[in-house]
Order: sequence, then structure tokens, then C-alpha cells
Amino acid sequence: MAGSFIKKMKAGSLAVMAGILLSGAGSCPAVPVMAESAAADTEVPAAVSKDNNNSAVSVNFKRIEDDSNERGEITGISGEGESLWKYVTADYSRTELDRVNDIGVFGGKYYLVEGGTVKALDLRDGSLIWSNDEFEGCAYGSVFREDGTLFLCGYYGPDLFVVDKDGNTLKKIDSFNKDYMWPHKLELLGEQLAITYSGTPSGTEETLYINLSDYSLASGRISDASDSGTEGTAVADSAVENISASSYLEEPQYGLSHGTSNLMDGDLSTAWVESADGSGEGEAFTLKLNGTYKVSGFTIHAGYQKNEDIYAKNSRPEKMTVMFSDGTRQDVELADINGPQKITFGAAVNTSSMRFIIQSVYPGTKYQDTAVSEISLF
Repeated sequence: MAGSFIKKMKAGSLAVMAGILLSGAGSCPAVPVMAESAAADTEVPAAVSKDNNNSAVSVNFKRIEDDSNERGEITGISGEGESLWKYVTADYSRTELDRVNDIGVFGGKYYLVEGGTVKALDLRDGSLIWSNDEFEGCAYGSVFREDGTLFLCGYYGPDLFVVDKDGNTLKKIDSFNKDYMWPHKLELLGEQLAITYSGTPSGTEETLYINLSDYSLASGRISDASDSGTEGTAVADSAVENISASSYLEEPQYGLSHGTSNLMDGDLSTAWVESADGSGEGEAFTLKLNGTYKVSGFTIHAGYQKNEDIYAKNSRPEKMTVMFSDGTRQDVELADINGPQKITFGAAVNTSSMRFIIQSVYPGTKYQDTAVSEISLF
């Protein structure tokens, strides 16, 4: 696209700019992290890497907030669980919406949005491959197509932003219908894209369907083919056929049950709670899918996230092992935060089931039982 603003940078050139960037306010571009041993006047590398010949197999995203600012810390993790590099964004003045958005991993790159700019980092060392500042939104929904095309929606606009794997803008549409506001979820459905909105004429969530051939608004959904569970299709909540667990609290407490259905009910005031002796190490829950899907990662609300008090009183998963239907596994470490955590695998996995095993926990102040409020796949 002729009007596309693409900044393709090498790590070295970004390092030279770092001294300027450090003095910028709120919406300045990302500031790469310095090695702890580096002197204050040395060049700032685009990322800190322990092994330049090794590529991250997973990425951990952490949002750091204080009373007035927020920033993102992205860490590349090796197959052995070591931190290979860390990329730290600029500080942004806090607003109603998050200014730094974790998108995920695809095609050897890690994607994020900060201050309205879409960025792609190299999984090998965390260096910036490209950035595109035409989005100008807060990304609340995203999905990748198999060719690397990234689709985004901004909560306050644009309704749709499309960028190719090299950072070129393919399409930007501020609004499809003035009566539909606050888009927050995207799903690829064959030749259509589904956009889910919170602000609608009915007062409840509604979905608009977009024809990908020309990005026109369709009269409705034209195909259910993507629900068949064929390999490589996007993962929707409806793809989860059954949820089972090694244990759960069978007796309702305080008017609430604590079974596995709570894991995907969209309600943070409910949770799955294991009931084994001790703190729940070794307990697990399993998501069985209705076919084989390409899964890039998951978003989890670890702990009982009804409120801060209940969250602190119950134990939360710290380290978990994810087992796939082909026998492979992924070890992940969660932060102790009352909020969502998005865990992205280094490479997407074709699987028909995922078993989440608790390896260690953050202990609760009152109860040993370990809880998980919500989980979803992408």
C-alpha cells in the first residue's frame, strides 16, 4: 500500500537511537533493555540474548503498571526454560485502555502493539524486524491467517486493520456500522472474518461478518466450514467439546459450584477448584477438542479471580505443564497476578486435546485449594 508507514530497522540502528528514545514521554517507541553489566553510556542493544544461535520457543508477556504509567516486558524463553532475551517497551501514561497489547507468536516473529504501533520482533534475539504506525488503536482482538497476515481490531477503533507478514498495511476500516461499537474478538471463518462487538443495538454481544475478498460487510455468515475441526483452523470456544479434571470440589460453597464448566463460562466470579490433598501439585484439567486444531497458545485467569480478597486466599498455579495429543509438552511459568495472562508457544501445535498439569503453586493465605477462573485457546 503506497501510504503505508513501515519502519524496517536493524538492531544496531535501533541501538543508536536508544539514547534519544529514553528521554521521550508516554507514547515514545519501545526502549530495548540493557544488559545489567553494561555501563550507562554504552549502546543499548535491541535485546539481551544469552545464545545468539538459539531461538526462543515461547514468549512470556508481562504488563508492569504503577499509578500513572504502564509498560510491557517481553521475555524469550528457550526450550530448556532459560531466558534468552528481554524486550522492554517505553513507559506509557495509563488510560482507560491498555496501551501495550500482547498479540503473540507467528512465523518466527513475536507481535505486539504499543502506543498504537504494530511491531514484529525476531524470536532469535528480540530485535525489531518491522513496525507499522498506521493502526493507531488498542488491540483487543487479533487473529493470524496461515500466510502470516495479521487481522486486528481496536476497542475504540479501527474496526479492522490488516497487515501482511512484512508489515505492509493491506486494509484499514474505522467502522463497518455506526451502531456497532467496541469490537473485541476476531475469528476467521473460511472466506469470512467474524468481528464481535460489545456495544450493539440489542445491548448484548453481536457479530458482524466481513467478506475477505473485498472487506465488505456481509448480510450474515455464509459457511460453517471452520467449525468442522480440520487441521490448521482457528480455535473458537465452540471447538472445546469437553472439559474434564483429575478432581474438583463437588459440594457447592457459598452458593457456587467449582466444576470444570467454570473454566470457560466467561465469568470471573466462578472457578474450577481442585480438591486433592495438599496444594494441588499434580492435579490437572483437560480440554478435549472436536477435531485437530492448530493452537498457538492460551489465555488464562489463574487463581480465583472473583475479587482481590478471594484471589489471595486461594492458591494459584505457578508452573504448569501442557500436554498435547501427539505426546509433546510445553512447560510454562505464570506470574502471580489477578488478571489475564497470555501464553504464546514458540510454534503452533496441531492437537486434538490439551492437558494442563499443575507443577507448583503460589500458596493461598487461607486455603490450600488451587483455582483457575478462565481459560481460552488461540
